[in-house]
Amino acid sequence: MPASDSPSTEALGKLIDSIAQERRSPLFRPHVTLASLPDSVTIEQVAAALLLEPPVPLAFDDICTGKTFYQSVFISMRPSFEILALRQRVHEKLGIEAKTPHFPHMSLYYGDTDREAIVDKLKEEGWVQNIDGGGVIVGATSAVEAMEVWMMDCSGKPEDWNMIMRVKLDVVGLMDIDERALNG
Repeated sequence: MPASDSPSTEALGKLIDSIAQERRSPLFRPHVTLASLPDSVTIEQVAAALLLEPPVPLAFDDICTGKTFYQSVFISMRPSFEILALRQRVHEKLGIEAKTPHFPHMSLYYGDTDREAIVDKLKEEGWVQNIDGGGVIVGATSAVEAMEVWMMDCSGKPEDWNMIMRVKLDVVGLMDIDERALNG
């Protein structure tokens, strides 16, 4: 998760809310999805896999459309060394293959319709701008920094999802597990 109080996160949240209201689609907080994990992975395994991981810079690569409800319109992240290495280390520590497409990404819209129309409108209205040399600016920002990792139970509708665990990453790579999330 990028810092929730940053101007970038606030602007991206307004964009997500605007699309959701216009399309009558689910509301959700700006977040970067690093991986989709099987139910067999435990909280303890995820916490151990994140031990000593520092915050990760995430540069926006492109605005994309997907074929699933939860990857309808999203921002793909530039495949930097840091993010690819983090993804690989976490998957290795969890003992699972990193094979899910479009990870990491930041969703902007959950839905089944009008994906290309949404992207076209975002570009026409200036929400999305291409950067010379690669990448995009979305909502006046071209990158975020992952400051926390949340493990979510994504059963049911997005408004029913529950945080199972939150791990705060810091500049020296130490972690602080939010015990409230662990206990309920």
